[in-house]
Amino acid sequence: MAPWWCWRSCRAVPGDVEGGRNMAGLDLILRIAGIGILVSVLCAVLKQQGKDEYSLMVGTAGLIIVLLMLVEHLSTLLSTVRTVFKLW
Repeated sequence: MAPWWCWRSCRAVPGDVEGGRNMAGLDLILRIAGIGILVSVLCAVLKQQGKDEYSLMVGTAGLIIVLLMLVEHLSTLLSTVRTVFKLW
């Protein structure tokens, strides 16, 4: 197992299994959480400055970025469901 200080350079690529666990799921969750924190701070600062329109645009852009990150994983999920239930 990689030490805690090399999480960026020793990251597992999607699909790799380290110690019996899939590390790609954790990486995705941490990326989504980071984007959420960044967007919420930006929205709060923009609302404080009276820029409500820009705050709405930043929130919408953050949502779109997260949804685009999830598209690849959702297609993998749907193909797995098709395979398991022999739908295709």
